[in-house]
Amino acid sequence: MLSKRGITQADWVISIGIFMIYLAWFFIVIQPVLAPDTKESLPIDRLKASFMENASWEINITPIIIHSELDSDGEPVVIDFSYGEARNYAVKQDYWVIKDSRLMFLADLSGAPLSYELVHSSYNYTKPELSASIKAGEHATETGGMTANFDESLLDSASYANARRIDDVNMEIDGQLISTARNSFSSEGILSRYRITAGGANNTYYLFRGKPRIYNYIDISELKTISLEYNLDEYEEYYVDSQNQGSIVYNVSDCDSFDSDLIDFRGSGHGLAFIFSRETNIRMCHDNTLTLEISEDVDGTFSYMIMFHEQDIRIRDYSEPYSAVLGVERIFEGLSGAKMLALEDRSYSFLKEQWDVDNEFNITVMNSTKTFLRLGRNPYTRSSIHAESYPVWIIDEYNNQTRAVINIMMW
Repeated sequence: MLSKRGITQADWVISIGIFMIYLAWFFIVIQPVLAPDTKESLPIDRLKASFMENASWEINITPIIIHSELDSDGEPVVIDFSYGEARNYAVKQDYWVIKDSRLMFLADLSGAPLSYELVHSSYNYTKPELSASIKAGEHATETGGMTANFDESLLDSASYANARRIDDVNMEIDGQLISTARNSFSSEGILSRYRITAGGANNTYYLFRGKPRIYNYIDISELKTISLEYNLDEYEEYYVDSQNQGSIVYNVSDCDSFDSDLIDFRGSGHGLAFIFSRETNIRMCHDNTLTLEISEDVDGTFSYMIMFHEQDIRIRDYSEPYSAVLGVERIFEGLSGAKMLALEDRSYSFLKEQWDVDNEFNITVMNSTKTFLRLGRNPYTRSSIHAESYPVWIIDEYNNQTRAVINIMMW
């Protein structure tokens, strides 16, 4: 990072000193004759510009600033993402997934506020190795002590704490059962994904490694009414807010209705919460069995989380578990190792023609410990040589930086 440049200024001075000693030795050995009129007439600046155009690249860094009151590790972060080709982006510090115009990764919120870095370049980024991946298949995902079962990518049931807690899930769009004919499953390191496209809607579930939760995103391009129904285990208590909470009385035919962004059920040392992206219409029916009904008019995106949890947590903390803000993008330019390697594969005659150079030249990129690139020919003894040196940064796809010097000789 640029903030580290001043830390090793002494190393930079030593490196330049060693390099200048090398240049002095080099020029004494080859005994060049530097003719002022020749130096002025050689197009060395144009050669440098051509080289930099072919060997340089840009790395864009955008900080992702996260604030949270949670003390939680491996917490799923989901951010709207509409920047372009997903393969040219990465989260520098972590494993990431970009799907369905969403950027997703797991964050350690115990030290919040914190900052991650979204990196962008022309590089096709590969994911880091994981010590453990989510256990997922086309019909079920196991994570965090929960097993969620799917039928053609529609949630069918879920078990937690050695018992079935959710059963017989139904979903309707404008009063019609959703068609599951177009469905897909995928799994990628930290998450599994189940997706249905039907009735002008995309219904997508994400399940993350280590968390007993189901994230459901419903994306619709025009106004439609979404209805969801869940048959639940016989929980003992419910909580909506301070005015709507208490024991659940079964064998009562009336249903309870709420406009809320969450409802939590508890019993036997654990709980099951439904947390919505906005206030929605909720009906809780408890005639022999416990049924949760959700109805929402959607034009755009509606999302909610189904969360199994321990008894002693503050469920309201998870209604807004974090805020994530993208900071100001910074652009870094430097030499690319891959581009320099590609230039080495080009013939000398090809480069002279491409860069429109009639003179002979030599380009060396190096520092005190390593030579990164050598292009062109070695100067002839007694040649009239013009030599220039330029400090430069070599940067990799994650903007890790290395100091170097470009030495250009032309005769």
